[in-house]
Amino acid sequence: MGGPKGGGGDGSSKKPKDPVSAYAFFVKISRDQWMKEGSNPLSFVDHSKKCAELWKEMSASQKMPFVELQMKDKTRYQKEMRSYVPPTGTPAVKLGKAKRMKKAKDPNAPKRGLSAFFWFSHDERAKVKGANPGFGVADVAKVLGRMWVE
Repeated sequence: MGGPKGGGGDGSSKKPKDPVSAYAFFVKISRDQWMKEGSNPLSFVDHSKKCAELWKEMSASQKMPFVELQMKDKTRYQKEMRSYVPPTGTPAVKLGKAKRMKKAKDPNAPKRGLSAFFWFSHDERAKVKGANPGFGVADVAKVLGRMWVE
């Protein structure tokens, strides 16, 4: 199940392709078999549904060849990741998944101005709370929202 995305092992800077699941191997192989037979070509949706049904009905021993393919692919991925060096200036890498680095926040930066609704809510909150002492925060917010729309 290779493709243009993979390729950490040949010295390129591209991250190795993630390992493929046993189910994904099953879907690909069954699709290839059905395409060879050519008897009744299925749409993508129909093929996915059929594969899901067959996979659920399969016993653990029937799934074993696909699990073995998965284990081989996982070994390939781990081997390629050992030699992979991410390019400098890329986001932090955590467990093989790219994660955006959070921008450092300036503690001295000015805060945003309040919107008109927040100024309105600030002025009216005490009135609503006084008229409805049993209301919680969410209930007061709902009343303020309705008042703002009117």
